[in-house]
Order: sequence, then C-alpha cells, then structure tokens
Amino acid sequence: MDIDVKKHGRISVLEITGKLIIGDGDVQLRARLQDLLDAGERHFVFDMTQVSYMDSAGLGAVVACAKRAREHSGVLKVITVPLGKADTLFNVTGLKRVFEVFHDKKDAVDSFLR
Repeated sequence: MDIDVKKHGRISVLEITGKLIIGDGDVQLRARLQDLLDAGERHFVFDMTQVSYMDSAGLGAVVACAKRAREHSGVLKVITVPLGKADTLFNVTGLKRVFEVFHDKKDAVDSFLR
C-alpha cells in the first residue's frame, strides 16, 4: 500500500493506493494520520478510489483514524468509487451513515468550505 499526501489549502488528501489490509496497510495508515495530526493538520480526506482490496483490519484502521482525528478536533471524510470495493464495504457495514462519503475529490475538498 502507498499513501501520498496532497495539500489543498488547509485540507490533507491522503491518496491511498493498493491493499489496505492487516499487518501493513492498517498500521501505515494510522501512523501517517498521527504524523499529520502531530504537525497540526486537522482536515482530512481519505481518497480510497485506488484501493484494490480492503479487509476488516483496513476498515477498522479507517474508523480508528476518524476517531483519532475527532479526538484532536479534526474531521475525516472519504472518497470511494461508486460500487467499488471500499464503497461496498462502507454500505454493507453501515459506515456510510457515520462517514461523509464522496465520489469526487473536488466535492470532498469543497465540503470543508461550507
């Protein structure tokens, strides 16, 4: 798994590519978010459009990251591909009721301006 961070003003977009799975991806994602929180960042978008596979540990990592962001007065939003693997998991688990899920990066970034 790779994570590339792009800044859009005060918003950090974490572009996640590959498999978000137990043992590597989940730990890497949590560590990357913590580094950004430690640097004072508070507005995050997880771009999961390039996630090819995600297991329960990967999904748990996303939930843990959202909780950690909230603990630091932050906000985490998610971008998925409609009916893609991540989008399906968010639907099946009911997490679409918990997360703001977008299908377009511009919409996700602009949502912080409202």
